[in-house]
This record gives sequence, C-alpha cells and structure tokens, in this order.
Amino acid sequence: MLKGMIAFALLYLYEWRYLKRHARKRRTYYLVFGCLTSAFLYSLLVYYTRESPGAGTLLLRLFGPLQNVLVPKTVVER
Repeated sequence: MLKGMIAFALLYLYEWRYLKRHARKRRTYYLVFGCLTSAFLYSLLVYYTRESPGAGTLLLRLFGPLQNVLVPKTVVER
C-alpha cells in the first residue's frame, strides 16, 4: 500500500507542476485533482475490502430467493 501512496503522491506532484507551468484554469485543477482523488479513494476501497464477498455473491444473496420463487428448478426424471 505504501508503494501505491508514493505513486499517487508522485502523480499529484507531476500534475501540479504541469498545470502550473502551462497556466491552466482553476476548473482544470478541479477536474484533474478530482479524478486523481477518486482513483486514490477507489484503490483504498479495493485494498481494504478485498477480503469481502464480491458483487456476484451479494447479488445472489439479495435476489436468490426471488429467483427461486419465479423460476423453480426443473426436476429431471430418469
């Protein structure tokens, strides 16, 4: 995780220098740093929730009983 934080810090610094050097508008700063912050928060979320069940498991838990009611399992006779 430390490597990821260092990588994001370097990205922030690189983008900051680029935007300053090319005299970009304030709106551009918000867009760039907003995207970088969103990516950082997403990577933190993925890192801390990697042990939790995935989206497929959660959807099956939520809609599994409804699926069993609507689509009953067919019995194959031999």
